[in-house]
Amino acid sequence: MTAPLRPVRITVSRVLYLLGGAIGIVNGVIELGPDARPSVQAAGWPLMVSGAAALALVVVLRRPRRWLPITAGAVSAALIGARVLQAVAVGSPAVLIACLLPVVALLGVIGSEGRAWARMPAADWAARRAAHRERRSGHGAVRRTVGAVGAVGLVAGVLLVGVGAGIVAAVAPCSLPGPAARSGLDTTDGSAQPDAAPTGSVPATDGVRLAYYAFIPRAPRASLVFYHGSGANSAAGYLGIGQALRAQGIAVYLFDIRGHGASGGPRGDTPSTPQLEQDTASAVSFVHHEQPHVPEFVGGHSAGAGVVLNSAQRLSTPIAGYVFLAPDFGLHSGTEREGDASNFATICQRPLIAATLTNGLLGAHTPAVSFAYTPAQIAAGLIPQYTAAMAIAQNADDSAAVLARLDRPVGVWIGGDDEVFDPSRVAAYAEAHTGNRAAVSIVPHESHLGILDDPAPVGEWILAHRGG
Repeated sequence: MTAPLRPVRITVSRVLYLLGGAIGIVNGVIELGPDARPSVQAAGWPLMVSGAAALALVVVLRRPRRWLPITAGAVSAALIGARVLQAVAVGSPAVLIACLLPVVALLGVIGSEGRAWARMPAADWAARRAAHRERRSGHGAVRRTVGAVGAVGLVAGVLLVGVGAGIVAAVAPCSLPGPAARSGLDTTDGSAQPDAAPTGSVPATDGVRLAYYAFIPRAPRASLVFYHGSGANSAAGYLGIGQALRAQGIAVYLFDIRGHGASGGPRGDTPSTPQLEQDTASAVSFVHHEQPHVPEFVGGHSAGAGVVLNSAQRLSTPIAGYVFLAPDFGLHSGTEREGDASNFATICQRPLIAATLTNGLLGAHTPAVSFAYTPAQIAAGLIPQYTAAMAIAQNADDSAAVLARLDRPVGVWIGGDDEVFDPSRVAAYAEAHTGNRAAVSIVPHESHLGILDDPAPVGEWILAHRGG
């Protein structure tokens, strides 16, 4: 029987290097995604470069060369080194499982059969190739095609199809409901002033203007940076907070999240989670410079609280305390009111999963959340849909750990009749994860938006905690 063109172990090694290289490149691209932490992004290029080297080795291994064992050793070391960097960056030793691919592939090349093949004289290789071509010429067309493609080509084709299908699935639009006939929230509050003009704006680090409404007393005793809830804006029922707290001697700055209200940026979208967090840091820094001699508080209503929690680690300005009204502690906090929350928001999981798995590379700017706002509310400036990027940026996924790290006073207020969150669960969650350091108030008979109507207790709490 005529010997095969290449030893089976060499073919297996080529397939393993192909898998290791392709996975490394895909992982590297993902780790360079806009939502990845800088430490994780640092592992992206080594993964991509070592992956590309592995794919080049697959091509080189098509024919014998004396230096193949040394080259395979270097490529395997690069792949393993990149995986170690990734494991340290993401804090997960599980990614080291991928090291098995280059290790097993290397064993096939440096084994006795692999080394003997690598040292094969050119004349013997030419003779083997000629015999292989002659044997294949006697096969049928289908068998010749399969033989030409080979195991490596087949695996490469499967990888390309799989990656392509994943990309298509990630960017495919969701079927989300349109404007609601009836609002998903109790909107009896009459303080909305959609035509109110913002006081000014602050430039974000990417140049987008972040609008704010300032309410400044003659002699401020404290300052507060405050964020609105999902799809809303500061003029949609929040101006009353500024007016009331100003009367108590607190300088209030109500900021419109980018993509909302008077702020710039595509509606209901953000470039990335880090950018939205940096926006918060820019707002807090601006207010600190505006009111340098008074303690600064920061807070938000509903998803606005999520924005603050996600941004807490980026705030270099000293914070005196945190103010949360009907706070959204994240999808995994278990604080939602069962059955009722779905009346307000409809979620499409596919782009959220894609954006999370790819660090914001795929599906991030696909609409993923629809809010039950009426045509009149939308015409007044409310945002009917969020992209996956905006939804992820506002979701306080790590709220338990963030609350535990906060070393400043935390005040929480929620209505007893809140339609979105369960008051008792919110209270228990805040108290448990702050070590009972949070001051929690359940306000009887108030709804999710109604909690905004009487901010006097919030002002009293702020003034009582000016010393931290």
